[in-house]
Amino acid sequence: MSQDKEIYSMPRKTDSDFVNLVLNEVEFARRKFPSNKVLFAALVEEVGEVAKALQDETRDRLVSELVQVAAMALRLAVEGDPAYANSLPEPDGNFF
Repeated sequence: MSQDKEIYSMPRKTDSDFVNLVLNEVEFARRKFPSNKVLFAALVEEVGEVAKALQDETRDRLVSELVQVAAMALRLAVEGDPAYANSLPEPDGNFF
Protein backbone atom coordinates (compact mmCIF):
# COMPACT_ATOMS: atom_id res chain seq x y z
CA MET A 1 0.00 0.00 0.00
CA SER A 2 1.42 3.41 -0.90
CA GLN A 3 1.99 6.00 1.78
CA ASP A 4 -0.75 8.23 0.32
CA LYS A 5 -3.35 5.49 0.66
CA GLU A 6 -2.27 4.84 4.24
CA ILE A 7 -2.73 8.51 5.12
CA TYR A 8 -6.21 8.63 3.60
CA SER A 9 -7.28 5.40 5.30
CA MET A 10 -6.52 6.77 8.76
CA PRO A 11 -9.52 8.00 10.77
CA ARG A 12 -10.11 11.68 10.13
CA LYS A 13 -10.66 14.24 12.84
CA THR A 14 -13.72 16.40 12.40
CA ASP A 15 -14.30 20.10 12.81
CA SER A 16 -16.09 19.39 16.07
CA ASP A 17 -13.03 17.52 17.38
CA PHE A 18 -10.95 20.66 16.76
CA VAL A 19 -13.59 22.92 18.31
CA ASN A 20 -13.68 20.71 21.41
CA LEU A 21 -9.91 21.05 21.73
CA VAL A 22 -10.29 24.82 21.44
CA LEU A 23 -13.02 24.97 24.11
CA ASN A 24 -10.88 22.88 26.46
CA GLU A 25 -7.95 25.24 25.83
CA VAL A 26 -10.17 28.27 26.54
CA GLU A 27 -11.17 26.79 29.91
CA PHE A 28 -7.54 26.02 30.75
CA ALA A 29 -6.36 29.49 29.69
CA ARG A 30 -9.09 31.24 31.71
CA ARG A 31 -8.06 29.30 34.82
CA LYS A 32 -4.38 30.01 34.30
CA PHE A 33 -4.79 33.62 33.02
CA PRO A 34 -8.20 34.89 34.16
CA SER A 35 -7.58 38.52 33.15
CA ASN A 36 -8.47 39.77 29.70
CA LYS A 37 -5.48 42.14 29.78
CA VAL A 38 -3.02 41.57 26.93
CA LEU A 39 -5.26 39.13 25.05
CA PHE A 40 -4.34 40.75 21.76
CA ALA A 41 -0.63 40.39 22.54
CA ALA A 42 -1.21 36.75 23.50
CA LEU A 43 -3.01 36.13 20.19
CA VAL A 44 -0.18 37.70 18.19
CA GLU A 45 2.38 35.62 20.11
CA GLU A 46 0.47 32.43 19.34
CA VAL A 47 0.26 33.34 15.64
CA GLY A 48 4.05 33.68 15.66
CA GLU A 49 4.32 30.22 17.18
CA VAL A 50 2.13 28.85 14.37
CA ALA A 51 4.51 30.42 11.85
CA LYS A 52 7.46 28.75 13.55
CA ALA A 53 5.64 25.41 13.77
CA LEU A 54 4.84 25.55 10.06
CA GLN A 55 8.53 25.88 9.32
CA ASP A 56 10.13 23.31 11.58
CA GLU A 57 7.81 21.50 13.97
CA THR A 58 5.73 18.35 13.86
CA ARG A 59 2.11 18.25 12.76
CA ASP A 60 1.05 17.62 16.38
CA ARG A 61 2.90 20.74 17.52
CA LEU A 62 1.35 22.76 14.70
CA VAL A 63 -2.16 21.64 15.64
CA SER A 64 -1.44 22.46 19.28
CA GLU A 65 -0.42 25.99 18.30
CA LEU A 66 -3.47 26.36 16.03
CA VAL A 67 -5.70 25.36 18.95
CA GLN A 68 -4.07 28.06 21.08
CA VAL A 69 -4.57 30.69 18.35
CA ALA A 70 -8.24 29.78 18.07
CA ALA A 71 -8.63 29.88 21.86
CA MET A 72 -7.04 33.32 22.10
CA ALA A 73 -9.16 34.58 19.18
CA LEU A 74 -12.28 33.31 20.91
CA ARG A 75 -11.32 35.00 24.17
CA LEU A 76 -10.54 38.27 22.41
CA ALA A 77 -13.89 38.16 20.58
CA VAL A 78 -15.85 37.40 23.76
CA GLU A 79 -13.89 39.20 26.49
CA GLY A 80 -12.11 41.96 24.59
CA ASP A 81 -8.81 43.53 25.63
CA PRO A 82 -8.93 46.69 27.75
CA ALA A 83 -6.04 48.17 25.76
CA TYR A 84 -8.40 48.33 22.76
CA ALA A 85 -11.71 49.97 23.65
CA ASN A 86 -13.44 48.82 20.47
CA SER A 87 -12.74 45.20 21.41
CA LEU A 88 -14.67 45.36 24.68
CA PRO A 89 -18.22 44.01 24.96
CA GLU A 90 -21.05 46.53 25.13
CA PRO A 91 -22.22 47.45 28.66
CA ASP A 92 -25.29 45.26 28.13
CA GLY A 93 -23.02 42.26 27.58
CA ASN A 94 -23.59 41.94 23.84
CA PHE A 95 -20.47 41.03 21.92
CA PHE A 96 -21.70 40.93 18.32
